[in-house]
Amino acid sequence: MAYSPFDSLAKTGGHPIIFRSQGSRVYSSLGYLFCLGLFLTTIVESKYSSIENFAFNALTLLIAASVYLGIQRPALVFSDLALAVRNPFTTTILDWSQVSDVDTKFVLNINSELGIIKCWAAAGPSRSQHRAIHPSELRGFHQQGGGIKASGSPRSDSGAAAQIARIYMQKRGSFEESAIASEIKVSNLAKFLYAALVLAVIASHLIAYA
Repeated sequence: MAYSPFDSLAKTGGHPIIFRSQGSRVYSSLGYLFCLGLFLTTIVESKYSSIENFAFNALTLLIAASVYLGIQRPALVFSDLALAVRNPFTTTILDWSQVSDVDTKFVLNINSELGIIKCWAAAGPSRSQHRAIHPSELRGFHQQGGGIKASGSPRSDSGAAAQIARIYMQKRGSFEESAIASEIKVSNLAKFLYAALVLAVIASHLIAYA
């Protein structure tokens, strides 16, 4: 099995918290069920040609891959030693000493020496979620502004992740192990395969329906 810095930190980082979007399991399950329905359609329906079935199945596979990369895969690991951010095509490991601040504009943003790392697993609230946050929840955090942004509310994914990050930032330096090397690991193979799948979908649909 290939080495995973994300899984390694979750096992050895000390007091780990694995964070995922609140609806990631539900949304990914619904996405896979939708793809299964599309796949079964090509089996039940016999009126399609071979190239049409190929094009349809390629599109189904692309949707399933997008669900995995965009919804199921993104996650965060908060630990005493470091922070791990797993996005669709990258895994970032950050020693807490290299994290300067966090903010919640659209998603959780980690300001670090490696740049600003955007966390797909901790998105800000949608418009409906904005309305669901009661004004009383937002008061008392900032004296001048009279409240906090909805994206900073602990009820939102971005706000909850930011609260956890700040707790670990306050404790940084208390872990006795040596500092960890920060890195951004890019999965070029995943990028290549996803791009190839997109091209296969486009080409097969052009051939099937030209």
